[in-house]
Amino acid sequence: TMFKTLAISFSTMTLFTRITPLYGSSLQYAGLATLVWGWVVVSFFTWFVGIAMAEICSSFPMTGSLYFWAAHLAGPKWGPFSSWFCA
Repeated sequence: TMFKTLAISFSTMTLFTRITPLYGSSLQYAGLATLVWGWVVVSFFTWFVGIAMAEICSSFPMTGSLYFWAAHLAGPKWGPFSSWFCA
């Protein structure tokens, strides 16, 4: 179901555990509106990165295509880092 898919994706990203320590300083220095709108803007642009990577990986299917194409598109200098970061 859709709920199970979302639950698995959130648990693998550990989205909330990564950003929770940053709530205090964000609220103190920028306020709630900045925190909410920052989340919306970053999510919007992350969505397009995900769509682009999904399109590339579905056009050229292979084992580990996400890691391969992240490394290939980043170039020889940043390729290993971007491949590791996508893991």
